[in-house]
Amino acid sequence: MTERKPATTTTTTMNTQMIETALRLSPRFANEDSELLFDHLVAKFPTARLKVVTLIVTRACALARKGHDHLDRKMFLSNLLDEISGSG
Repeated sequence: MTERKPATTTTTTMNTQMIETALRLSPRFANEDSELLFDHLVAKFPTARLKVVTLIVTRACALARKGHDHLDRKMFLSNLLDEISGSG
């Protein structure tokens, strides 16, 4: 018998993957094509809440426009996951 993961763990994992994907793609889409990044995330993560996808795209594109390094990305990931989990 397999044990199911709690929904919160699955959601956190999905949110982490969405954020990492957005960070990877945001330099390409940050200036004019953030809608394409949004569409990509919605297609790749169809069960994600649109409010969360919008928040991730907005923040990732803002970070990409100002430039970021590895440490910024780790802090960004942690802070955004906290914000998403607090938003309910």
